[in-house]
Amino acid sequence: MPNTRGSQVSDNRKGMSPLAAGLVGAAVGAAVGVAAVELTDEKNREMVQEKMGELKEKGREVYSKVKETASEVGEKAEAAKEDAQEKMDEKMSSKSKS
Repeated sequence: MPNTRGSQVSDNRKGMSPLAAGLVGAAVGAAVGVAAVELTDEKNREMVQEKMGELKEKGREVYSKVKETASEVGEKAEAAKEDAQEKMDEKMSSKSKS
């Protein structure tokens, strides 16, 4: 039976994680809410532009941190898997010599 778990893991790495998607969605929702403010006043337009710039930057920071953390977790999981495989191989090898 082919190992399908590996293909699922690699597919998940290609897209955005659910957490990142949620955070980006929240940022977009906040931006839409800010844009819903009455924009007839110049002061309000300037405020909205400033807030949208802040939200955009914050979204980039969050996405970057989530991506970095996900990558670190994936690397640690892969290392743990390899370590476990090596230990299992050693045990099986020592049992077959007995």
